[in-house]
Amino acid sequence: MARIQTITVKGTKQDVLQFLRGLPALLSGRQQSFPPAIRAAMVAVGLSGFGIVSAAFQVKANGMTDATGLRWQRLSPYTIKKKKQSAPANAYQILREFDYLRDSLSPLVKPGNATSAIPHRTYQVFRVRPGQVIIGTDRPHAAEHHKGNPAARLPQRRLWPPVISWAPRWMETLVVDLRGGVIRAIISLLRGQK
Repeated sequence: MARIQTITVKGTKQDVLQFLRGLPALLSGRQQSFPPAIRAAMVAVGLSGFGIVSAAFQVKANGMTDATGLRWQRLSPYTIKKKKQSAPANAYQILREFDYLRDSLSPLVKPGNATSAIPHRTYQVFRVRPGQVIIGTDRPHAAEHHKGNPAARLPQRRLWPPVISWAPRWMETLVVDLRGGVIRAIISLLRGQK
């Protein structure tokens, strides 16, 4: 059962309604102001996105198909033999020799613990702007794996599909985490906190 929370605000019912009507403009970036509480809601969405991409990475690394239908080409016998020498625990997993790439796509904290500060992980691309969240990696060779390189005999292993083709359950996860971030932002802003 949902817990009901009472919030005491200084202002009229009209002030609260005006604030709630302006919330879409705050979230979409159509309003000049970008309060830390709204930024924290956007950071929660980015963390949620990283969680989705990281979980799908692990599925594909194990040779399975992710929720969008992406599956990576299996490793060649030569590559497996080579990996057994350097990283025997991950020898059969795709793109998991040292986990640097996977780690650059993994969230540092859970979306429910998001603050306005972006948690930083090496090679992680994580930008939050009014109405926009950008996540990814700038790990060396990540783009080459994502796009493939026939000249280097490197097959395409898309790290994530275009957002338009994300699985419905992935989008539901993003919406749930955005909703949680927005609720925390509303409570914070109505209490007069930034």
